[in-house]
Amino acid sequence: MGILSLGACTTDTIKANKVVSKGIKDKGVHIAEFREDLTVPSDSTVEWWQKFSDATLDKLVQDARGESISVQIAESRLKQARSQGVATVAGYAPQITLSDKVTGSKDVKGSADKTNTAINTASLGASWELPLFGRLKNSMAGAKANRVNAELGLEAAKIAMVSDIAAAYFDLRASQIALSYLEDDAARAKTLLDISTERYRVGLISKTDLALTQSQYASIASQIPDAKIRLRAALDRITILRGLNPGELDSFLALKDGDGFLFKSNVPNVVSVPADFVRRRLDVRQAEQQAILQAANVGINQADLYPRVTLGGAISIASSAVGNPMPVDVTTNSYFPSVSLPLFDFGQRWASVKVAGQQFRQSMLTYKLTVLNALAEGQQALLNYNEGSVRLAASMDNEQAAMVRLRAAEKSYEVGLISMKERIDAERDYSSARQQRLASQAKYSDTAIGIYRTFAGSPEVVK
Repeated sequence: MGILSLGACTTDTIKANKVVSKGIKDKGVHIAEFREDLTVPSDSTVEWWQKFSDATLDKLVQDARGESISVQIAESRLKQARSQGVATVAGYAPQITLSDKVTGSKDVKGSADKTNTAINTASLGASWELPLFGRLKNSMAGAKANRVNAELGLEAAKIAMVSDIAAAYFDLRASQIALSYLEDDAARAKTLLDISTERYRVGLISKTDLALTQSQYASIASQIPDAKIRLRAALDRITILRGLNPGELDSFLALKDGDGFLFKSNVPNVVSVPADFVRRRLDVRQAEQQAILQAANVGINQADLYPRVTLGGAISIASSAVGNPMPVDVTTNSYFPSVSLPLFDFGQRWASVKVAGQQFRQSMLTYKLTVLNALAEGQQALLNYNEGSVRLAASMDNEQAAMVRLRAAEKSYEVGLISMKERIDAERDYSSARQQRLASQAKYSDTAIGIYRTFAGSPEVVK
């Protein structure tokens, strides 16, 4: 896997003014884009975990897709954004209202007329504010940006959920295997201690040698409680990511004897990273949509500096409900076009325009910063994976060498060529080398997950 500098992507990527302008000029936004039954983002970008070829991980991810709290929150935000879009677009449509009221009069004491009367008035009214000076265009562009941002948020939540579960799963397996290694080391140390105790009893070894075996066993035994604590934390982390109560997945996630678990790190062969890498990053696309939203807000506040023109009309029908009937029903038609022009507000509207302008500037700077961070993260992810491969190879060689030394030390001690201290040192070195190799394997799998997370979840980084 080659690592190329991503800095060259900056010039091609940070063209925010053009991107934002294109988003604002998009006039194809309509209310249908905010329907609840729109297709949610495709899961194709989050199916990469299957490349690890682990049935347990597959089951965890498949179940979590319907149970993850973070995904449910993102789905709720998407529904909210769609509803806000409907409200925004509908706010510029004609408004029709129907009202009905009854007004009456009652006789008063001493009045000659003892008749109570009531008149029923039904009215049908309509009003429509003409979408002038860019109000509608900017409002719809902002609503669309808000909806797209929510869709990207849902996809990002799915990618984060899968990445977190995969990372937690490999951390769990590492904790389980580390505990089994410690228990194996403790068993060997206990056997050596028992042998040493018997030899000391019959005078074959010194008290110093016996103390060394006692210290070795106690040192390993003292590490087991911490390993169990780490294992419990890893189990609870996965359970919480699944949205379940701690302890519910203990039996399912147990590492049974003979499972032969292997850490895997299947990632695409990333030969180069084109400028399009930055544009497919979800956080960059969200920052872009946020800039479009703020640009639309500038346009809306600028439109408030201009007149508002409203067309309205009403039809009212009045008839008797109680008492003396009216000779005829009275029908009234009215039309009332109106113009509202801001004249003097102590600079409130101009201040709103300036606030919106600064918010837009902040969003553009955030967009640029997000792009730069994306470049750095992409390059770091590739470096981590490459160096992780080197670290793993070295740790495997170290373990192999430590195992050869241990076998030689055991035989040498039996024939009296080395001391008890040298044999225990060999035991300790092998135990440490095995744990280091395990940590390197887990870290290497984690860097593979980092590749997918950084490259927007898709295994097809380069086409």
